Amino acid sequence: MTELWSALGRMLVAWTVMTTLGGSFAYGIFLWMEPLLPGSDLIALGIRLATAGGAAGLALGLVQERFGAGGVTLSRFWPAATAAGWAFGLPAVVGFSVWIRPLIADLPDGFRLAFALTGAGVAGAAAAAWQWTLLKTRLKGALWWPLANGVGWLMGWILVLAIGLFLGAGEPLPVEMNRFGDGLILGACAGFVIGLEQGIALVGLIAQEAWAGSSRKHSF
Repeated sequence: MTELWSALGRMLVAWTVMTTLGGSFAYGIFLWMEPLLPGSDLIALGIRLATAGGAAGLALGLVQERFGAGGVTLSRFWPAATAAGWAFGLPAVVGFSVWIRPLIADLPDGFRLAFALTGAGVAGAAAAAWQWTLLKTRLKGALWWPLANGVGWLMGWILVLAIGLFLGAGEPLPVEMNRFGDGLILGACAGFVIGLEQGIALVGLIAQEAWAGSSRKHSF
């Protein structure tokens, strides 16, 4: 059991670091596409976010699948599931924020922020649905995975807004080349929170299986 917990601890650290780098990578791809798809309209922004998210998610999923998770072998479909989730999640969060803004313009500031952040949580949970399809048949309690991702994306978006405000980068994220450094910071912060939430959830699921006395090899 001690060996298991040691492996899970290493997995939690590695998972968080990988996702932190994935967040920065996603922003880098997003900004790289700025000259290719100029304009600030919602369609161009959504395409850039979906492409950046898909590329970062694929790279992140490949690294996660290569190194596994605490002795757990990840499915060969894990990179594709991660790419699909990120490609959906990033534009969904921003799109929801833009869509709901005029509908809640007359509400108090606290309510407007709460509605906007709720969209981030829902989008994060939906983004994890592809990964959940790989988890649900292998790990008991895998239904917690979308919830953990929803919390992670929600907290990540709060952190992005707070740090973006501090840096003067605006929202939802800086899109000018001279804000590249700020964007990397914002992307890394969001990735850190998402990765930490995911890692904690995965550690809990694997530990639950071990606690139940399951001796079968996990593969999902």
